[in-house]
This record gives sequence, C-alpha cells and structure tokens, in this order.
Amino acid sequence: MKKIKIRFKNRKANIPITLLVFMALVLTVYALYSFNTNDKKVSSEVSDSRFLDYIYSQENEINFYVGNVMEKSIAKTGQINSGNYQAFIDNFKIELYKYKKNQTFIITELSQIEPQLIGDNIEITDKFVSLNLNIKIEKKFHDKFIISYLYNKKFVKSI
Repeated sequence: MKKIKIRFKNRKANIPITLLVFMALVLTVYALYSFNTNDKKVSSEVSDSRFLDYIYSQENEINFYVGNVMEKSIAKTGQINSGNYQAFIDNFKIELYKYKKNQTFIITELSQIEPQLIGDNIEITDKFVSLNLNIKIEKKFHDKFIISYLYNKKFVKSI
C-alpha cells in the first residue's frame, strides 16, 4: 500500500486578519454598551418634543390673534397714512381688549403687546402696515423645567 502524504499549509492566520476580527469584536461590544447606557438619555430627549409643540401652538395662536386685531384695526382706522400712527394704535388697543376676559387675556402673552405699541415698532406705508413685536413665551412643566422663548416677528398686513 502506498502512503500518500498530504501536506497542510501553515494554519496560522495572517496578523491583519486577526486584528480585523479583534477590532470588530471590540467595536461591537462598545456599541452595545453605548446604546445600553445612553438609552435613558435618548428617550428623554424624544419625549421632550412636547415643549416644542407648546411653543409652536402658542406662536400660531399669537399669529392668529394679532393678525385678526391688525385687520380689524386697519378697517376701523379707514384712510391710513404715515402720520396716522395714533389712530391705528388706538383702534388696535380697542380690538386687543376684546380678547380680555375677567381682566386677563385669552392668551397671557397678548398682555405684552400693548407696551410695544409705539411709533418705533409701527411702519405705515401706502400699501401695508407692519408691526414689530417681541413676545416672551414661558411655560413651566412639572416644576422641573421652565421654557422661555422670545418670539420676534414682524406682522405685516396690506391696506
């Protein structure tokens, strides 16, 4: 019987392949550890989107009420020219007070508008009336968080 010798090649793996497998294992373990420890942080950031929802809803309500008051004030003032600031301001205040019930506004942020009704914040031309307002929106959540947002907008209505 004839003996056949089979020669096996060197079974040692190359060093770069060994390092690649080792680094992949280290990276996998680190990723799993990182996801596990940061799980609470990620979930709290996602659940805090309600803060932005509140701010956006307040902005929308402010836009609606101020736009409505401006339209009615322009209609009541009649012919508006660049020197007719006071008539527009007076009509704006009258319309604004219609949104006051029991000495408080429907939206508390509307109370910040009256002190800003000065000539520097109002621009009147032949085609439009613009009003620059800075309104601070604040909300307290669960006695832990206080959101304070300064809403700066130029409200423009055509004549």
